[in-house]
Amino acid sequence: MLAVELSTQVAAGPLKDKRHVALVAKPKKARRAQKTGLLKAKAGFPSVAELEAAATTVSRGVRAESVAGLLDALAHPQRVQILVKLLGGEATHRSLSKATGLKAGPLYHHLRELRMAGLIGPKVRDLYVLTARGDRAILAALAMERLCR
Repeated sequence: MLAVELSTQVAAGPLKDKRHVALVAKPKKARRAQKTGLLKAKAGFPSVAELEAAATTVSRGVRAESVAGLLDALAHPQRVQILVKLLGGEATHRSLSKATGLKAGPLYHHLRELRMAGLIGPKVRDLYVLTARGDRAILAALAMERLCR
C-alpha cells in the first residue's frame, strides 16, 4: 500500500483545530486479495507493479499543469512567508509587508501570484485571507518539508 498522510494540530490561539490531508492508495488486486484473505503480509518492499498501480490510483484525475501551477506559486520563500502569516488568520497589507520585509511593489507582485493560484483572497480592501485551497496547500508544503529533512 502507498500512503501519505500529512497533518498538523494547533492547540492554542485562533486555530484551535486539527487539519489533515491524506492520500491513500492500494492497488485494486491487492484490495480484492486482502478481502478474500489471499494477500499475506510480506516483508520488504512492494513490487514495481504494486507501486505503479498505487501511483496510478493516487494520481487519478490530477492534471500535471495544475500541480505545476500550485508548486510554482509556492516556489518563492516570501510567498511561503505570506501563507504562513495568513495561516494564523487574516492580515493587512502592512502586516504582510512587516512579516516579509517586502516593500509595496514586490509584495503586490507576490500577492497577485498567490491570488491567481487561488491560494489567497481579499476579505475586504487591504485585508487578505487564505482560501481553503491555500490552507491545504501551505499545510501540505510545511508537512512535506518536515518529511524531507
